[in-house]
Amino acid sequence: MKKLFSVLVPLLVLSACARPAPDPGFNDSLKKCRDNVAIQEWETATTYALDALKMANSDEQKSLALSYLASLDLMTWRDAQAWEHAVEAEKLARKCGVDSLISEALLQKGRMCAYSAITETENRDDEALTYFREALEKARAAHTTRREVEILYNISQVYVSKNRFNNPIDPTLYKLAGDFLNQGVALAETEGYSDLVAKSLQFKMRYFRQAGRTYEGIACCKEILATLTEKDYLMRSQVNNQLVMLYALDGNADESAAAHQQYVYDIEHYMQQKADGRLQEMEARFELSSHESRIRLFRTLIILLLVLALVLAGAVGQSVWYSRKVKRQNKQLADANHAKEQLLHLVSRDFTSPSFNKEISTTLRGLTSLSGAQIRERCKAMLKDEPELADEVADYISTLVGERQKAASAYSLTAREMEIVRFSRDGLSAAEIADKMFISVHTVNNHKQNIYAKMGVRSNSEMVAKALSEGLL
Repeated sequence: MKKLFSVLVPLLVLSACARPAPDPGFNDSLKKCRDNVAIQEWETATTYALDALKMANSDEQKSLALSYLASLDLMTWRDAQAWEHAVEAEKLARKCGVDSLISEALLQKGRMCAYSAITETENRDDEALTYFREALEKARAAHTTRREVEILYNISQVYVSKNRFNNPIDPTLYKLAGDFLNQGVALAETEGYSDLVAKSLQFKMRYFRQAGRTYEGIACCKEILATLTEKDYLMRSQVNNQLVMLYALDGNADESAAAHQQYVYDIEHYMQQKADGRLQEMEARFELSSHESRIRLFRTLIILLLVLALVLAGAVGQSVWYSRKVKRQNKQLADANHAKEQLLHLVSRDFTSPSFNKEISTTLRGLTSLSGAQIRERCKAMLKDEPELADEVADYISTLVGERQKAASAYSLTAREMEIVRFSRDGLSAAEIADKMFISVHTVNNHKQNIYAKMGVRSNSEMVAKALSEGLL
């Protein structure tokens, strides 16, 4: 009956819409991804998006999952990876000919161009507008009005950004920013998208601040704060940061100072909130793991009892042979452990230090970014004559890498931030780090300021010292 049902359902769906039935696992992973995005858990959201990509059974689903990944990569400063995912998503969407997916992919490419440039020489606003305009055209063709509103907001933000290097600002660009923002708000109100109407306030407060419209900007910020709950610390901190600048422009030093104090309060509570959430997630995973372990143990005991009942008659004759075998294994294990301890003594101090043996340093470089399978392959390549020892060493190293990754997650450090910490530990300057990571010096310094805030340090030397003492390196 189950096999018959699994055959009939796809046939009925194909006859109805000529497209494959959506995979519940795929949709569930995307939903969990969106849920984690809503609470700013970028890394967890990325994990679910990757799960969705693995479960995708069509080019359409792959395109959608890749667009999700591109958006998350952009939020976690993985710019090059974001661009690759967005380009691949667009390629698959165009292959399928689905306007809504093309629009989604182009939206991510436009956001990448608009948000990645910091200096005037890196400006890619015109390129962003090209992608946004086509994305808007495709969204309208597909009648995806929610995405149309989001694209209108982003186009408005690009025109605001184009004015950031102008003093005084260009009124033509500022008017275009307002026109597109108003179009988006009007469409959101017409369609009843209350969440997107509320989201427009985030764009309005930056729009008002740029032209020095402090009264309207302050009113907009207060309106946003009125819609937030007490625990929306991240959004509250962003709004209070805007209020600091708006009150300063208005010449109100007391209110500016009060807004700054509230901003610091919100940031501190957001970090605590995020740490508590991570702890709860770890506890839930531990409980689930313990439950599964108990089930496996129970099954193993039952199997062992059955096996023992079957081999009891020959147990006496095998005991001597087994005893000798155990002694040999113990000796081999002791020899292997001695070799592992020597190797791990080197590895545990530093994965990449050039002062260690060149072959080991080259083989183990970048372990914290490798999967368990890749670590195993490297260990086998290094210990060709000892395949069993290589497996055991790989297990030890994987455990050590996991401990370092847990230490990094305790401070909410991203992969890119950890890379900067390692380069700093090696004595590289900001310019040298920027050259190795193919980013600007300004971006490196921004990352360092974020790291300082997360780790509670004030300088590069304090950052390196704390990273070493906390087991991050």
